[in-house]
Amino acid sequence: MKAYLAEFFGTFIMVLVGTSTIVASSYFSLVNNLVISASFGIIVMTMIYVFRGTSGAHINPAVSLAFFFMGDLSLSRFLIYLFCQLLGGVAASTVVSLLFPLTKSFGETTPTIELLFAFGIELLISAVLMTSIVFIAFHKKWSNLTAPFVGFVVFVLAFFFGPYTGASMNPARTFGPAIFSQTTDFLWLYFTAPFLGTSIIGFAYRAFTNPK
Repeated sequence: MKAYLAEFFGTFIMVLVGTSTIVASSYFSLVNNLVISASFGIIVMTMIYVFRGTSGAHINPAVSLAFFFMGDLSLSRFLIYLFCQLLGGVAASTVVSLLFPLTKSFGETTPTIELLFAFGIELLISAVLMTSIVFIAFHKKWSNLTAPFVGFVVFVLAFFFGPYTGASMNPARTFGPAIFSQTTDFLWLYFTAPFLGTSIIGFAYRAFTNPK
């Protein structure tokens, strides 16, 4: 139960901080793409520090799916993680709606380029994110650097690709804001691309580490 609560609260806090920063950009000119990207990177780093020992701090259904394909997460555990993460994202958007009662934007991710290119970007950056997680987390001598390393990767990817797709890489990060802002037309993209991107890395890792 502690692991499930950790995934709920970790996702909740991550989405709340990140999307609140985006909404705040409508009110404060100093809140720009750099600040928004940094907020996501810092909060992801913090949540990994806080919850890694409890649940692994996936805070992302696409990451959890990859760990399932890698054999590190059972199907039942993945499904409960998925539910808790999506619920955390919805809860975060609920709080954003209370903090900013006049806002019509909830930090939703919508593509500003053609859908095919947006899909490719989300798939690519999700794969890069998962690669960074696998690379650092499974090297014991570097595992203490997992939080800052993954947080930095999130920051860089969000900074460079945020203007094109929102750089979601995370269905739970997109789900709540999409529901509240009624931009659900693109949910298919922000679910399928990250799931596919991380799963490719999960399959590849398992194939290379278990060649038989």
